[in-house]
Amino acid sequence: MSRHHVESFDYAVQTCLPRICKYMLPVEVTQPQQLKEGEQPFPFRRFLMWFENFELRKPVRSAAAGLLLKTSAEGHSNSATIFPSECRLRGITYQAPLYATFCRKIDDEPEEKINISLGDIPVMVRSQFCNLANLSEEELTLRKEDMHEFGGYFIINGNERLIRMLIMNKRNYPVAFTRGSFINRGKFFTPYAVQMRCVRDDMFAQTVIIHYLTDGNCMLKFIYHKQEFLIPVYILLKALLPSSTHSDGSTDA
Repeated sequence: MSRHHVESFDYAVQTCLPRICKYMLPVEVTQPQQLKEGEQPFPFRRFLMWFENFELRKPVRSAAAGLLLKTSAEGHSNSATIFPSECRLRGITYQAPLYATFCRKIDDEPEEKINISLGDIPVMVRSQFCNLANLSEEELTLRKEDMHEFGGYFIINGNERLIRMLIMNKRNYPVAFTRGSFINRGKFFTPYAVQMRCVRDDMFAQTVIIHYLTDGNCMLKFIYHKQEFLIPVYILLKALLPSSTHSDGSTDA
């Protein structure tokens, strides 16, 4: 019943998080050629910074809560590991720190790397990043958990929260449909369109719609920065072809 929730969370962290890091473009700062009046030059010619990787660790007790490691009477150190049962009783969030390797390069100097914390994010119970993962029924009972705990939910401020599944269009699959309101989009528009939810391998999605016009053309609609754009399809197709046309009709591919 909860397997698809747990597997989705594990896939998002183990597979999609590295892909997100791969698609994040580095930030480059260069010295301007001309400085305005009153501006000071940068102490470098070129500054480059980027993220190398992300790492989600397992939940631990927060030092801010005053729960520091103490030494027991037997001389052993109590673990900083926290379990869902404690979060329910204390009314706190079952979360883990997300770390990132931050890199920077200044001019011709060697690359510098530093491991920084990006904050805490909730961890799904019984996922691979949960402290209950792979525990037996006896071990769950010793940690004051239900011996039949199946997980698939989060603990936010002591409350159990479940992400409700939504029905979405199949990814990268065209769906043709008709809608009368499409006629009001502009001149020559018809009720006919084809929609596709395009999903990248890091799960970034963009829904595009191709509108059919009465003059035989097609318009592609997409949203960028919360703004809607309508572009003729033939312009996009020509832009995707790496060639130029000469006066005699020949092309250079």
